[in-house]
Amino acid sequence: MGNQIIKMIHRTKKSEVANYYDNDNLSQSKIKLLLSNVNLYNAVTQTDLYYNEKTHFVIGSAVDCWITEGEEVFDNTYYISKLGKKPSDVVMSIVEEVFDKIEKNEVKSLDNYFDLIKNSCNSHNYYDNRLDESKVNTLVKQGKDYFNELRNSNKRQILSEEEYKLIKDISENLLTNEYTKKYFEDSVGKDIIYQLPLYFKYCGVECKALLDMVIIDHFKKEIILCDIKTLGDYTSNFPKSSNKRRYDIQAAFYIQALIESGSKVESIISKSIEGYKVVGFRFIVESTLSPGNPLVFKVVPDLLIMGKLGRPHVTFSKKEIPPSGIQFNKIPGFEYGISLYKWYQEHGFETEKIISINEGELEFDWYGIIEN
Repeated sequence: MGNQIIKMIHRTKKSEVANYYDNDNLSQSKIKLLLSNVNLYNAVTQTDLYYNEKTHFVIGSAVDCWITEGEEVFDNTYYISKLGKKPSDVVMSIVEEVFDKIEKNEVKSLDNYFDLIKNSCNSHNYYDNRLDESKVNTLVKQGKDYFNELRNSNKRQILSEEEYKLIKDISENLLTNEYTKKYFEDSVGKDIIYQLPLYFKYCGVECKALLDMVIIDHFKKEIILCDIKTLGDYTSNFPKSSNKRRYDIQAAFYIQALIESGSKVESIISKSIEGYKVVGFRFIVESTLSPGNPLVFKVVPDLLIMGKLGRPHVTFSKKEIPPSGIQFNKIPGFEYGISLYKWYQEHGFETEKIISINEGELEFDWYGIIEN
């Protein structure tokens, strides 16, 4: 064993990943929703559609699956259809609802289900100004190919040919590009763990995190965390997306999760990581708008501190002028988000904390609401 070459890629079982999503512990995504607005946190859905498919989420999740879980899991999760493009969101939603209400051992062609289609069209406000027969005939024409593929998919997520090509191109770009391929390469002295679910307690709250990649360099005794992102923009514009989506919170929260749960890593790689140092976080980014130029973004220490501890609100007297280009509004980190979660657990999730404690009278300046 002492002379054994350390060289291993570990992929988490699909059942463990599914269990992670079913777990109710506090995640970084929930923290960000709570920091934005308690109503966003409470909202389950923002659509009246029976089935709502967000293309960017499908693409991102499929790329993650291809790279981090392998092609076998990908093939068991996704169905590559013969559809060049999928129908509109409302047509997909109606077809999905009709399909779900059919006895699966009796599935025929879509035009056999007039009443089911009519009722679903009415609940979706689909062509309200048409007679029932006209709207049903239009739906059948627009949705029959999707219905047939839904029948063939065997409960797998349907991908159009266009979507599959994009997913394949992005995945291959990440795995072969000169800037990104080194993070995925199997090499001596390195363990890579894909899709690592971690559960930990922080500030008295049960938390969870699902890490795309953990790279352990046994020669250097260093650990790097990586997250794969797909961006509907040019990759060089990723920092703008990061600021908007608070990826600094994600990076800081994931590093904290690993620090709190190092024993999970040791159990997977069957080796102690005592004395190893977490040396950084990387976002590995490829564009869905213009694929072919993936980039790696290193999160600097100051941004990790921001993601964890945040920055206080700063005010100025009339004689003071803020330096050009600097914003001084309060930026909360995940620790404040956890404390906010604890407050809502005690006082309820109905009203924003700042509104409740100030009884509806709020102070504000040029940079926003002042929270004392």
